[in-house]
Amino acid sequence: MEKYISFAIILFILSMICERIADFLKHFIGEQNGWQAKLIIKFFKIGNTSLKGPLNSLEEDKRYYRLLKISIFCGFVTAFILHADFFTILKNINEPTKVFSWDGIDLFRLFDLNYFLENLTDGIKYIVGCLFTGFFISFGSKFWHDLLDLLLEAKNLRRKLVDERTFTSIDNINQFDEFIKMPESKLAQIADERYRTQIEKIQGVISAAPGYMDDNGSRIGCLEIHFENASFLSSVNDSYPIALSTGMIVQIPVHKIVTGVAKAQSAIIGAGMLIQNFSKVNGIGSIGGVVRKKKTAGEAESTDLYLLSCFHVLSGEKDLTKNSINTKVTAQINNIEIEVAKLSEGFRSIDMDAAIALITNSNFEFTNDKILNPRPTRRVNSIDARDKIPIRIFCGISGRERNGFVHNDTWPQPLDYDDVKGFKLEDLFVLTNQSTGRFRPLTEKGDSGSLVIDDTSNEVLGIVVGADLAFTYALKMTTIEKYLNVELI
Repeated sequence: MEKYISFAIILFILSMICERIADFLKHFIGEQNGWQAKLIIKFFKIGNTSLKGPLNSLEEDKRYYRLLKISIFCGFVTAFILHADFFTILKNINEPTKVFSWDGIDLFRLFDLNYFLENLTDGIKYIVGCLFTGFFISFGSKFWHDLLDLLLEAKNLRRKLVDERTFTSIDNINQFDEFIKMPESKLAQIADERYRTQIEKIQGVISAAPGYMDDNGSRIGCLEIHFENASFLSSVNDSYPIALSTGMIVQIPVHKIVTGVAKAQSAIIGAGMLIQNFSKVNGIGSIGGVVRKKKTAGEAESTDLYLLSCFHVLSGEKDLTKNSINTKVTAQINNIEIEVAKLSEGFRSIDMDAAIALITNSNFEFTNDKILNPRPTRRVNSIDARDKIPIRIFCGISGRERNGFVHNDTWPQPLDYDDVKGFKLEDLFVLTNQSTGRFRPLTEKGDSGSLVIDDTSNEVLGIVVGADLAFTYALKMTTIEKYLNVELI
């Protein structure tokens, strides 16, 4: 199903481009504004395209036929220019970036007869593929939009068909309609709003929030609850009932996970590209990336560059409520501590633990090459958690990349800092790796500040702030941008 959805998305976008070009030509030719339009009309023998005739008249039918020809022509031109060969799209449906590229294709070599003859078969296949693509995208964006909507609805219905609640909890057709149309994330959210407060009062419970869990090959909404240890698991129900507006009672399953207490991940020693405040009171963390201030209207673009990490890493005070701006920041380069920056701004609050340090050492080049220069930023969402979107983290303490997936897109998590235990950050997202059959964190002490990147799109999602026995917790980059007004270079 995902392949069909990807295919529909690609053709939907192409059809929108084709529509804009065709619409421009329709008005350009119809208005006959200049010698270019007249030349096109004369060469292609195109008549009226903009003035509508009486409905169902021969004149209007001819105009419609002219517009259809323009649309198909624009579809072919769009497909050819974007290298959108229909057969190549199908072959690389999971990696569309391999399709829309002219890399490795030397158009000037087509004038070489031997090269031309050697690649004649591929060339014919490419032209035929573009003709197919052009024909399909000439259907119009509305067709592909409606088809995409239908496929997404079918995907959701397929999940409901393997859900036993569809067959055991429904008494009438109104309840059936509501349950079928209700997203799993919404079901989990209703349960969270109803029960979270009472659940978090239970001994041994660290935190609770909406989430997803695997069930019969599908991902369904659940209440996810983290525990200090296994002895507390039985203190919470296996499911909690919620009532929908039609009166249907739906049981929302509970996903119980033993995580232990999460800790902020600064460390006292380590190797790799690490960073710390000169005072070393909070240990060592990792450089997330090199950033700059976003340009605002009416202001010249600044040349200043900053290092991004967690506030608890860069702060020069044991007490993180105190201001330690302008204190020295050092990095470990070839196992030598070198002053590279001064803390510029940052803080810790219920939704923030990040800071930037102004680079003051001009003897080194500061780049994001090691993390493959990710840009831009995007917001983590429930689809990332539902589909287990793959991510990567370049960890400072180990000096290597770690891979995992998004487990939850919004999570309130208490963290143990050196100055306070159980400080709750309200809007984190959760990362893990389940390759060993159980949840494992992706990071260790010294990795706080490491950048979290969508491994498919190369977009920045956030920075690591801590971990427990099962998960790594990250602060959203959109939150950091809101407070610090920065972007990666």
